Amino acid sequence: MSAAAFTAEQRVRASELVRFIFSLPGFTAEPPLLTEHSIAEFFRGLGAKYAGLFSYNGWFEGLDPKSTDRLLLSMLRSVVDENVLAVFRGFIESADFSLFDEFSVGPATDMFRREKLYSLVETMLADDAARRGLNSAYCVIRYNTAERYLGEMHRIHPGLYSSVATVDFREMDPDKAAVFFKTAMILLNSRHMAGGPVTLPSFPDTAALCPRGDSGELPRGADFIDILELRFRNAGYYEQPGRVCVSADVSWFDMARRPGILLRERRLAEIFYKTALERNW
Repeated sequence: MSAAAFTAEQRVRASELVRFIFSLPGFTAEPPLLTEHSIAEFFRGLGAKYAGLFSYNGWFEGLDPKSTDRLLLSMLRSVVDENVLAVFRGFIESADFSLFDEFSVGPATDMFRREKLYSLVETMLADDAARRGLNSAYCVIRYNTAERYLGEMHRIHPGLYSSVATVDFREMDPDKAAVFFKTAMILLNSRHMAGGPVTLPSFPDTAALCPRGDSGELPRGADFIDILELRFRNAGYYEQPGRVCVSADVSWFDMARRPGILLRERRLAEIFYKTALERNW
């Protein structure tokens, strides 16, 4: 039975159950793209386990256990898409993409760029190979991570900031740099797609524009992208650490700055660790 074959009432019931599970304390702190896997594993076989209870409550009347599982998994994906797309849409609709006129083959309207970038996000969410990889860009956008650390670098470490935020011999101010790097994280995630990387018209090749710093040199744009991608690859951002606990950023960057963990990004990890500790991020 396809998702379209389920009744509206069945889909509403499944949606209610998915949203209830997402509201449980064990799941609310995690990004939806990471939580999705745990909930999906829970749903597999749930129809058979609770067939009697579902039948008694009239929730999924007329559905066999396997169809119930398919319905729940379908609605889980739908709810995750809804939550994730809302974050990307907020960024894409509010960002000033005119800065890319300086790097691309020609000017384009923000509306055109927004349509293309949002369509790419939808395509990646539909691609199982790229879906989970969007967690890094999601978290960086959701929690303003790029803005926060770029702003602190610009204020306290101007030389380092200049090295990171200079792209194609152009140094961007913190606001433009944040838009550039968040967009780059979306575009670069397309390398995980089953069909390979995607090139969007009117957007530059951000991978080519963002080199890594050589050994002994200051970190550059690609190093900044890499450390944020690694930070959120398999984790979220926890806004309220316990009274005796350090924040997730402090803990992660503390580990990342240690010898043997990261190479080119260790200097960034050291600065981000001190910044997160001082700013209680």
